[in-house]
Amino acid sequence: MKMLASVNNRYLILTAFVLVGFLLRFVGQPSIPAGFHRDEAGIAYSAYSILQTGRDDWGQLLPLHTKALGDYPPAFYNYLVAASIPVFGLSELAERWPAIVFGTLLIPLSFLWVRKLFRSTELGLVVAAIVTISPWDLVQSRSGSEAVVALAFALLAWLLWSEWVKKPKTKVMLIIGLLYAGALFSYNGVKLALPLLQLLLTWYWWKDIRKKLHIVSFGIVFVIISFASVYIIPGAGDNFAGNSIFTNAQPIGQEYFFREGNMHVPILVSRIFHNKLASLTTQTIGNAGTFLSSNFLFFSAGKPGRYEVPGAGQLLPFFAPFLLLGIFVSTRFTQRQRLLLLGWISIAILPAVLTTTAFPHVKRSMFLYLPLYVFIAEGIYLSVSWLRQVRFGRLLLLPIALTCLWSFGYFLNQYHVHTQYETILARDYGYKEAYSFLSTVESRYIRVHVFGFDEAPDIFYFFYRKVDPRRVQALADTRPSNIFATEENRRNYGFDNYLFDVASCPETDVLQDAVLYFANAICLDVNGGTLAESKITKIHEIDYPNGNKRFIIFEKL
Repeated sequence: MKMLASVNNRYLILTAFVLVGFLLRFVGQPSIPAGFHRDEAGIAYSAYSILQTGRDDWGQLLPLHTKALGDYPPAFYNYLVAASIPVFGLSELAERWPAIVFGTLLIPLSFLWVRKLFRSTELGLVVAAIVTISPWDLVQSRSGSEAVVALAFALLAWLLWSEWVKKPKTKVMLIIGLLYAGALFSYNGVKLALPLLQLLLTWYWWKDIRKKLHIVSFGIVFVIISFASVYIIPGAGDNFAGNSIFTNAQPIGQEYFFREGNMHVPILVSRIFHNKLASLTTQTIGNAGTFLSSNFLFFSAGKPGRYEVPGAGQLLPFFAPFLLLGIFVSTRFTQRQRLLLLGWISIAILPAVLTTTAFPHVKRSMFLYLPLYVFIAEGIYLSVSWLRQVRFGRLLLLPIALTCLWSFGYFLNQYHVHTQYETILARDYGYKEAYSFLSTVESRYIRVHVFGFDEAPDIFYFFYRKVDPRRVQALADTRPSNIFATEENRRNYGFDNYLFDVASCPETDVLQDAVLYFANAICLDVNGGTLAESKITKIHEIDYPNGNKRFIIFEKL
């Protein structure tokens, strides 16, 4: 371990981590992961629209939140993609490039931040090594995740803030403010966790801060702006309202059952044990337990499906014993440092704990992993130190290293092989090939009728055909603004000779001549769908990599 303390070796090792980390995040793009999710296509086309016109595809001028598919996500990632489009064109790689770059930057930023907090180069380097190969970081970086960008901005802001606390300078404060804004408007989950973590860091450095009123004021203003940004920007709060446990508290049915006087439960007992506060409390505690469970951390894929790796958690199982050693055995951390890490973990899971959709959500818990990496790194450092001191202990270092390589190899196999087959449905596979084929035959028909609007096939059309954004912006008042709404609250609409239908599948008895139909293969009656295969002429089929049918392109028999 003394070798790691050398200045030259320190940066040589860190550089090696960065190079390996970049290759792990870049090689195989954009084919791995296979498929291109509708959110990715929406971000890329919105970025293209902003680059071309200064407005997103809904016509909003330089928005901080875009309407997108009806969920109003923050827009800063879109601007980063807009900057990559001139280099890579309007492509899948252009959309994923910012996450690749910022995911790689997390390696040196994590090293610098851990070294700053704990004054230990060795601990920082081990954390950097963990970030390099951690499943959470790799999957998010390869999938165009806004969360890695937000986390990188936050770490860089904290590094500057920790220096600014000692020597306040106006220019540095402005840079910190811009970095915080970049984080806040990269991903929604940041708006709850980041201001609370800022308060935690203020407590940690209180001795340096307490006599500097302007620094305290800066922190208070930042917290207020963070929470206010959810509500003062039109549409920004819709995502929170729709996913919050406060609007989806459980068990509503049980409360209703007891309040109706069933089971002869006295009204006082009902109000004590069956109320919304009790439901929220039990649900929150249960949710928190899920994110801190060994199953979620090491063995089970998180949500949403586009980030799932079959049979793999967010951390390598190899790290499990070292995490326990770092938490329960280590004497390195002072009481204040230990409280900082534990408080960090408690705050980090809040955005995921207090929401209900796609649970357990791996992006909303993005701030969780760094403090866990610190404990794991300490456990590794302790173990290596012990083995180097005991007789024959050094002989165990090789099998331990080989076990780590096997664990990482297992994850790579699950990710590079099994996600191509087992979770590919969640990544909207097949639209590129479909629209490429349609471009060769569509002129023979009076209309191309597209079904499956809940997958947003129109945004893929705009993206892959590189449609002029001004033409799409002109549809803002007629184009359905929320793919998550019920079919009754959506409407069909046309673009050129394409008709995008809100129905999931066509019905055999309404098919028309001279019309080309494009639908999911599950619409065939052999899969329980409404479309009789004997009444159509298949023009083209698109398969998943495992051979299962994905799309059918057909006409009336």
